[in-house]
Amino acid sequence: MANENESTRDIAPSEAVLLYADQFTTVTKIKAKIWVMILSFCGALLGLFIMIQCSADAIAANKAKKWPHVNGRITHIGSTLKPKSRGNVSNEIQVSYIYKIEGPDSLEGHLLYLSKVFNDYSDDEVSKIKAQFPQGSIVPVYYNRDEPKKAFLLTGATQATYIMIPVGYLLIIGLGYIFIRQIKMYRQK
Repeated sequence: MANENESTRDIAPSEAVLLYADQFTTVTKIKAKIWVMILSFCGALLGLFIMIQCSADAIAANKAKKWPHVNGRITHIGSTLKPKSRGNVSNEIQVSYIYKIEGPDSLEGHLLYLSKVFNDYSDDEVSKIKAQFPQGSIVPVYYNRDEPKKAFLLTGATQATYIMIPVGYLLIIGLGYIFIRQIKMYRQK
């Protein structure tokens, strides 16, 4: 009977609150560590995606420097402001040009860069590009021999593409380190 009393003894309300708070704190800490692991893993994956996308974009754009080119004529150049998040706007350039490769048919192109990443321009960049490619001007048009409709005006990738490659690496390294560290700490406890 003495054993029964010892195991089922009454707990003071203040002790119960402390015991519950301690258990709640432990559970909350574990949940927080799991969330840190999940978020750091997702961030590292985002960094990997950015790095792969921008690297592939830069490689393709630099390979395209060796594509053949023909003279084409700018039929339209302009820019539009498109709304973005938080009230910001994106300055996008629209360009149209025609070019002939072989035969009587003309092809129409719309790409300024082959690059697919970061086609947002500052007002100064828009002014420079409009001055470089005025409507009606004759310009070199680079095209893919295998897909002649795939053409662009400027060789290489955008500067932002090259900047984002190390950003991707930093995300992978930094958040990957946090993820691995959290896993080690979680396993130790």
